[in-house]
Amino acid sequence: SELGDAVDEAPSGALAIVAGTGLLSGESVLSKRDGTFEVRGLAAGAWKFSAQHRDFAFSTSEPIQVAAGATVEGVEIALSSGGGLEGRITDRHDRPLPGAIVVAASPAGLTGSREGGDLYQGVADASGHYQIAHMQGGGYFVAVLRGDAALSPMSFLGTLQFDLVTVPTDAVLEYDIIDRSAAACRVYGQVLAGGAPAAAGGIFALSFEGEGMLGLEVKIAQVRSDGTYEFPGLAPGAYQFNYGGAGRGGDAQMRVNVPDLPEYKCDLALPEGRIAGRVIACEGGAPVRGAQVLLRSKEDRAPTGLLAQLIGGESRGERASTRDDGSFEFERVSPGSYALEVQPPRWGDDRGKYAPRTGDSVEIADGEVRTDLEFALSPSWAIRGRVTGDGGQPQKGATVLAYARATPELEPSRATTSAEGEFELLSLAEGRHELLVWADGYAEKRVADVKSAQGPQSVEIALERGFEIRVRALDALGQPLAGAVAKVVPLDSAAGVSADARRAIGGFLKGQGMSGLDGWMELGRFMPGRYRIEATRGTLRGAIDEVGFDGYGGTAMESSITLK
Repeated sequence: SELGDAVDEAPSGALAIVAGTGLLSGESVLSKRDGTFEVRGLAAGAWKFSAQHRDFAFSTSEPIQVAAGATVEGVEIALSSGGGLEGRITDRHDRPLPGAIVVAASPAGLTGSREGGDLYQGVADASGHYQIAHMQGGGYFVAVLRGDAALSPMSFLGTLQFDLVTVPTDAVLEYDIIDRSAAACRVYGQVLAGGAPAAAGGIFALSFEGEGMLGLEVKIAQVRSDGTYEFPGLAPGAYQFNYGGAGRGGDAQMRVNVPDLPEYKCDLALPEGRIAGRVIACEGGAPVRGAQVLLRSKEDRAPTGLLAQLIGGESRGERASTRDDGSFEFERVSPGSYALEVQPPRWGDDRGKYAPRTGDSVEIADGEVRTDLEFALSPSWAIRGRVTGDGGQPQKGATVLAYARATPELEPSRATTSAEGEFELLSLAEGRHELLVWADGYAEKRVADVKSAQGPQSVEIALERGFEIRVRALDALGQPLAGAVAKVVPLDSAAGVSADARRAIGGFLKGQGMSGLDGWMELGRFMPGRYRIEATRGTLRGAIDEVGFDGYGGTAMESSITLK
């Protein structure tokens, strides 16, 4: 077999890796000077042949069938120089950060597979310039680790900053990085629990005002044995400090405003508020075990970044499960106004029996204890139906989400269609819902005002191919912009923003919605309607505020977005 080379002569010393499909390990050999390699003793079955070389990007062949006792010749693996990343790393005052470490990790590489990418690293020189070469094209999580931090996991996590970028297959993407935590405010202090130092734990500093596509910045600091902690640098702004500690008292969430100063001493007195109560069945008063009670501050603003939208509601609230007697409790609750939501059990004997409960609220003063709360769950409502595709045939494996029209910000109920195209959405509240349905190769279908029922019901949903949306990303000079990511947001939908963020990130991980060297990106298939198209690349932003496709009869729509 031969190790081909798309750039120059066949490289010698390349490591050819042979792995059975679905496996993470296999045989490996070195190629000869002419690029050939030979592997013996393979069992019958499907095999993939991969190659790695320091001067080329990792490459993998298509699966090749090997019969028992047979010899397979002519296996060729074409290596190319691949793509890359380069640019400058600066602080928020545009000063270079020599020694800063850039790590690019593909989602596939994080799971142990190298077929969709790998883990790469580059270090900034004295001028702040970094370069990473021989990368596979695709989407990457890019993290910046400051080289001036101490060599310990907690020090690295205290200065960690990350974003999402798209690397072209055969070109170098210029991507400058601004580390907002460098030359920022050193935040330090002591964590106190009941007036005494907290003996252990950690603090997560969450900012939902990040300028990257994710819109989320996370820093971590260790709480030492004397209760002290330190963040080497936090950019000015509003933060949520999540304390997690050992022993009694549980975790705590606190709001902190970091000033634009070199240093800020911020002692954290863990709140002493407490909320407790019971969840029971509305009919009969029996305790409900395994229900999820969510406590969310009413003071939080809606996040804007993709990852912040996806996890913001979860990370900005607290969750407690009910015990066998239906009881629940939240400890270390900060003073403020809170919304309480109850999600019914999703497993066990009570699965599908109850509807969610929303609309409750509670005010907590500093150190106040409330133990008199009781929430009664009504019987469950449901939506049942069938999804069809081309020719009215049942569509297996379609995803169906149900958002309550009255509370679209809540986590939706989810179902997957059977071989007969049927689905069942349980544990719904009484009222109208918007259904989101999608399957590979079809446009997403939004069905508004579907009423839940407590009896027989069949909602028929026919998926259509729709039309494709292609967008070209341009810079301020009108030149094509590689490495941009875009999403399409329906304007006539009641579904929560987390649905759009979930699909955008899912598409990114699959290589969709990312611009190449020519600036073009394919955003998927859509039905006629009104949409907003948003694009980002690092700190650059651009949007088409409203695009109408009512009555659109074409198969593809093309437009352009300028990012500034």
